[in-house]
Amino acid sequence: MDAMRGYLRKNLLWIGFGAVVVPLAILLVLQYRWLTDLQRASADATRAGMKSTAVAIAERVSYAYGKRVWGLFEKAAALMRDDGGLDKVAYAVGRADLEGVRRVFVATFDEQSVAWIHRFDPATGTFRRGDMDDEMAAIHVAIAPYKLMAWAGAKVERPEIEADSKSRAFPMAVYPMTDAKARVRGVVGLIADVDYVRESIVPRAVNDVLEKYWGDDAGTLLVAVGEENADPIFAVDGWDPAPGEADTWAQLPWMFSTHYVVLKNRAATPEELANASFATNLTLSGLLSLALVGGLGLAIRTAVREKRLSNMKTDFVSNVSHELRTPLASIRVFGEFLGLGRVRDPDKIHEYGEYIESESRRLTQLINNILDFSKIESGAKTYRFETTDVRDVLDEVLKTFEVRLRHSGFTIRKSIVDGPISTVSGDPDAIAQALHNLLDNAVKYSNGSRTVEVAVEEGSRYVRVSVRDHGVGIARDEQDKIFERFHRVGTGLVHDVRGNGLGLSIVRHVVRAHGGKVTVESEPGRGTTFTVHLPREGHRPALSG
Repeated sequence: MDAMRGYLRKNLLWIGFGAVVVPLAILLVLQYRWLTDLQRASADATRAGMKSTAVAIAERVSYAYGKRVWGLFEKAAALMRDDGGLDKVAYAVGRADLEGVRRVFVATFDEQSVAWIHRFDPATGTFRRGDMDDEMAAIHVAIAPYKLMAWAGAKVERPEIEADSKSRAFPMAVYPMTDAKARVRGVVGLIADVDYVRESIVPRAVNDVLEKYWGDDAGTLLVAVGEENADPIFAVDGWDPAPGEADTWAQLPWMFSTHYVVLKNRAATPEELANASFATNLTLSGLLSLALVGGLGLAIRTAVREKRLSNMKTDFVSNVSHELRTPLASIRVFGEFLGLGRVRDPDKIHEYGEYIESESRRLTQLINNILDFSKIESGAKTYRFETTDVRDVLDEVLKTFEVRLRHSGFTIRKSIVDGPISTVSGDPDAIAQALHNLLDNAVKYSNGSRTVEVAVEEGSRYVRVSVRDHGVGIARDEQDKIFERFHRVGTGLVHDVRGNGLGLSIVRHVVRAHGGKVTVESEPGRGTTFTVHLPREGHRPALSG
């Protein structure tokens, strides 16, 4: 149980990540299926909406025209039923608004059901019988059913307007006239003025329906009204649809049944619109999911880094405590020996004094590293630049290491340029601290080797100081990380050596503040070489303190 709890605590972040990502993946799969269904439904809904629009336009045309002529039919039929005669009907028709009506006619049936057709003449205001022509032939065809009804004595209890579109040239509507016994005795009819329908009725119907159904999106539709295989009698923006080009259509009712309303979306077909919507929704879902996963990953990465940093700080406190105790213990022991007078040999007294001085310098350096790191972190670290001879600084650092190196059995091999060498503009104390940290590392990680090589060279732009050991070395994948604060190599003998993880971080900060760089060359088991490159005086870029 304890092992399980430990595992859960250790992997809690990744368990939480999986707890979010797995449901999110399932949700994306379900959403994909929903969007696929929505894609099909959206195409059907778009097509149905366009179909409803076409039907509404057709019905609006029929209603608008029928409203104009309905009263004329009823009044003429009533006059004939009441034996008002053709004169009274002609008078009523003459006073009526005949806009949109090409011809008004009355057909009466005698006892033998012979039709007597009279056409209204607007010039004389009377009904007149005319010669047989195409119009008269079309009228005979339209009233033929009613002639049969009159001959059979059929009754019409509720007369209704009937459309006749058998003749494309003469679209007409007829209304049966009945006697007191509801028997058909004649027909009142009219022939529609197609030009009026095209110029007045259809445009208003199209505009009204598009505004009602589509609003601001009405401009996305193309509309045409006309007969099949003929030029449209009305078209938005002059659109003349080719066969199969329209997205949907509807047949006009009543006497205009040879005409059709056809619609097309300017931009795309319903399927293309549905596909575009599907792609947009799927892309947005994918991007939002990626953003969520990315944010979650960033949060976990931050948490992992913070946890790692916390562990590193914990190790730092532990290591610093150890490093502080070691020199303090040595100072106290040697101090007690000297204070109690147990050591009377002058050479031993001198040796113990050197130990105390060496350990105190070591303690001072450790404290300085901690204080300088604190200033670096807070941005309060400043440097005092002056003309500096790197060789002098290195000599002073080596003197502070002399006792420690001698008692530890270390040998320093120096390779320093003889004669004049370029100076650098720098802070001697900061440079000394950086070199001290490099030498301290070389001693710590020597792994049995007791030789440290130090070299000073001059290049075209830099004065280079190298510190080389023959110890454990550093793996290539760790070489970029060793300059990070608190970082210590996680495997091998390097990790077995006590340290606080600040030395190299301070070295890099000091060298960069001087306009230089620090490089590392290393191979596990064969040692490490750190090289500090400091710009020669006059080559240093302008830097703030």
